[in-house]
Amino acid sequence: MKILVLCSNYPDLGGKTGGMFFHVRNLYYKDNGTNVHVLNFSANQNYTKDGIDVFSFTHFENKLVNEEYDILLCHAPHISHHYRFLMKYSKMFKNIVFIFHGNEVFKTKVILPKEYSFMNNNKLYSTLRRNIKDEVKLHLWRKLFEKLAYKSQFVFVSNWMREQFYKFTKINRDILNGRNHVIYNSIGKPFEENKYDKNKSKKYDFITIRNNLDGAKYGIDIVNNLAKSNANYKFLVIGKGEFFKYYDKAPNIELIQKELSHEEILNYLNESRFGLLPTLWDSQGLMTCEFASFGIPTITSDIEICHEILGDFNNVEFIENEEVNLDLTNIVKKLQSKTINDRNVKYYAANTSGKELELFKKILT
Repeated sequence: MKILVLCSNYPDLGGKTGGMFFHVRNLYYKDNGTNVHVLNFSANQNYTKDGIDVFSFTHFENKLVNEEYDILLCHAPHISHHYRFLMKYSKMFKNIVFIFHGNEVFKTKVILPKEYSFMNNNKLYSTLRRNIKDEVKLHLWRKLFEKLAYKSQFVFVSNWMREQFYKFTKINRDILNGRNHVIYNSIGKPFEENKYDKNKSKKYDFITIRNNLDGAKYGIDIVNNLAKSNANYKFLVIGKGEFFKYYDKAPNIELIQKELSHEEILNYLNESRFGLLPTLWDSQGLMTCEFASFGIPTITSDIEICHEILGDFNNVEFIENEEVNLDLTNIVKKLQSKTINDRNVKYYAANTSGKELELFKKILT
């Protein structure tokens, strides 16, 4: 089987980790006998990442345009990249799979929380621009999805994500009957192969890791407020952003501004007693799934998507986002009182990427 994977971004050789959840899948496909090519719309040149060949769009047009693929796989289809590609080249592919990860098919003004005040100097203009863009985006996608549905499969990373897709695109469900599937994102391989060391000496009480500290949905303001209300605990926050240039950082927070490899994340988790990952919304919340699957006791938000994704993990507790003065001691006691024997394998590769491969094989039979 030979597949072409379209991504707006992808991990590179220089340390950029954006799109790692695409790469995790591709490695699994490759290890199970699939020939994988990646078209990274953000790449200016070709490169090979862990045995996966990654190409620029220019290279595709010059060298790969006549190459035959069994399946075209579109991750997080972007209106500026994937849509233009599909309008020009979709006729070349007999089978297309769309995998939806987030706001590519949302009205962002409805789904996304209000941005932090420092993020935008011209809020009215940017809001109007975003609203118009969303209306156009959803209209164009609806028409194209309906046109391509006969040879396409539609995969969603949660039931919640699928329902939002229907809500905002307004596609008739009958058109996608038998062609829509919920398959969760796979955690990174190191989280599956390693186990949280609860006996190791701990440097931190709570750890929060977010690539983008300035994204309001990730609730760094919630973490900061919780730290201020729980001065007897030590918090570690890792990620890049300018949030703490504009908001006073709680004195018991240690801030590390960097992107981490999976192996570095594991090291920091083993130095921490609890994971703290509040969120205002998520289509799945892969980082939280990785924390919980690794085995560290984890705290996240009491919202619908978190209960769908993590409700069956006995090392997870939920908190209200609005309860800014919450005393975390009671949550700590709850997590410490639980007996956790077996790890939850819900997000292991065989149950996620493996399900995608099963779908691909079914398409080709």
